[in-house]
This record gives sequence, C-alpha cells and structure tokens, in this order.
Amino acid sequence: MHARFLAATKATNGVLSHYSAATLWRLVDYDENTAVHVTIPNGKRRTVPGIIVHRTRREPQVIRLDAIPVTTPARALIDLSSMQSFRPLRRAVREGFVLKRVTLSELRGQTKNLDEALAQGYVPTESELEDATHDLILAYFQPPLVQPVLVLDGIPTRPDFRWPAINLSLEADGAQFHDTLIAKQDDAAKQARLEAHGDRVIRVTWDQVMTQPDQTVTRIRLAGAPRRAG
Repeated sequence: MHARFLAATKATNGVLSHYSAATLWRLVDYDENTAVHVTIPNGKRRTVPGIIVHRTRREPQVIRLDAIPVTTPARALIDLSSMQSFRPLRRAVREGFVLKRVTLSELRGQTKNLDEALAQGYVPTESELEDATHDLILAYFQPPLVQPVLVLDGIPTRPDFRWPAINLSLEADGAQFHDTLIAKQDDAAKQARLEAHGDRVIRVTWDQVMTQPDQTVTRIRLAGAPRRAG
C-alpha cells in the first residue's frame, strides 16, 4: 500500500487525497482494487494510468506521513464526502473522532454530506457492524450507552452497548475483530466478567443484524431492553 501511494505522488507530483488519504490515515480500510487518488493544483496537466488525478484551486495543506505527502485527515474526509455514500462516510467520520484525528469544527459546514453524517452526533462505535447495530437499536429501543468502560475484577471492560438500569449488555461480533482464537477467548472472558457481575449478555452477528433484523429485535426485546417511546 505504502509503495503504491508513494509512487503515485511521485508520478504526478501531487498529494495523496480522497479515499487514498483516508486509507493512509486509517479512517477507511485499504482496498487494493481501488485506484490511487491524488490532488494537484488546477493549472497543471498530468495524467497517469491507474491514478485518479483531482485538480483543485484550493491547494490543500500537505503533511508527510510515512514519507508520503498527504492531505490532512479533515481534508481527506471533506474530499471523501464527494464520492462516498452515507454509511461508509459516517463510519470514516466516526473513526476520525475515535482516533482523535479530526475535530467537529474542522468538518462542520464543509459539505452537505458531512453535515448529515455529523447531525447524528458522535457515537464511539468501532466498526460498520456496530454502526448497523446501533441504527437498529435506536429504531426500536431507548439509546444504550456505547462502549462504556466498566472496571470488573480490576480489569477495564467495555461492552459494545449497555443499558445499565437493567444490567443488559449487547456485543456485536464482526468477523474483522472476533474470528481469531485470541479474540474469541477475550470475548468469552469479557462475557464471563459481565455475567459474574450481574449482566445478561446478548451477542449478535453481521448476518443476524443485516439479514434477520426482525429476529434480532425480538431477541433484544425479550431480553428486556427498554422500548423507544411512541
């Protein structure tokens, strides 16, 4: 990835931008099948096969990250908002806040799509599955705490979602973070700590949230999650 990005900026004398810049800042996942995006000043003319060249009158601030000239995280998200659909853009914005690479003042009022992503407020979710699970929960239930930190047996423990008044936690198990043996052992240990301190724990998968939402809502309801008013 780094070699491709560095080569693209050298070939165009440009700065890494848009989806590629967001990738380098770890706001989105790397996709080797996606062309590299760079930005150059508007007056220049440079075309290189396999590289998407954007031209701009508003030259971006340039930072060097791993020796690669790249736009700032905020500018990467602003540029990304012109090419990304709502949910992936929202995920990238939330990742920027989680990693403390952007601020609200840098993003607000820049583009309509960004403002729509920001309008839902900051939620410290950590994956696309957690975003989808949170959307599903809010459609039917009162908002839970998101990634609250509990100290159980001296160990910081963070359920993905929790309704503290009824001691109910919900874990969203995505393949990206939960399919390794160590991750499964960590998940089991976390669930054991939560249950030992009185919580009931529901686990949901990507397939259950995305293709069986009615069944998932029923499970959450039967576990006692407080229903949304109205």
